Amino acid sequence: MLFSIATLATVLAGTTAAVVPRGEPHAARQSGPGETLQPGWYWVRAVAAPNFHKYVQTSPAITPGTAILESHRTASQCNVVDGQFVMNTGAGSDPLYMHVERPVDLTQRKLATWFNTTKNDFGTFAFQGDALTWSTPEIKRQNLAAWLVCEKQAMFINTGAYAYQTPPGCADQTIPDFHNIANAVTIRHNICEDGEHDILHPGQAGISKEDLRERLSSLYKATAEQVNVFGLRTQFGGGKTTGFALVYDSPEAMKKFEPKYRLVRVGLAAKDERASRQQRKQRKNRQKTLRGTAKVKGAKAKKEK
Repeated sequence: MLFSIATLATVLAGTTAAVVPRGEPHAARQSGPGETLQPGWYWVRAVAAPNFHKYVQTSPAITPGTAILESHRTASQCNVVDGQFVMNTGAGSDPLYMHVERPVDLTQRKLATWFNTTKNDFGTFAFQGDALTWSTPEIKRQNLAAWLVCEKQAMFINTGAYAYQTPPGCADQTIPDFHNIANAVTIRHNICEDGEHDILHPGQAGISKEDLRERLSSLYKATAEQVNVFGLRTQFGGGKTTGFALVYDSPEAMKKFEPKYRLVRVGLAAKDERASRQQRKQRKNRQKTLRGTAKVKGAKAKKEK
């Protein structure tokens, strides 16, 4: 996610064209379930280069078309229901189902996939652990979770060995599910779950955490007490900073789950006032010369000669 200090604009990634096989019925663009993960649904993504954290979807989003892996900003919410891999298209809309190509030659290495309004009639989908798998008695596969991502980010079933004699222009992938950007235990949300943020501030050497907290709280309809920014590193010469940001559901949740040292930095906790480390060590060493109740009283001042 790219933040400009002037506009705090989000730059959306480009998408590829969708292809619907001829003769297949398809519906108009659906409404979609929104940006919040709905109960019982998952984001499903790749976890290996070159498609690290690219998500299952179609282009345009939530429409019948070729199954692709693309940016998290347009990710679909999916689940496996009765052997069908189903895409959530929003309340009141018919779901979309992933279809798998039925080849004439069952030894074919790549099987195309796409989403449509009708149910798939070739093979069965399942989650093996958290990995999305596809299987059929007609084709023996060494790895049921093996996928290929090829030209235009299109997804294919890999009927061969994983990472062995990969077809040209393709990359081997496994596709695990991802439950939620919102962590139900810590009640916090990562602004961009795939790692650091790039903060653009052209013409300025750096940017303050307070300014970022205010802008993010406005963007995510929260208060500054619910936002924490940390780990900022500005590139040499200024103009760009990378860092991390968390938004909590409430100030109470932030105070409960954030590390104390980060709360101290934003003024939401008091720093423990105690003697310096050197003073504590000296006091401990002086007490080593005392015994019994004298330890409680402490070291006495030296008598004057």
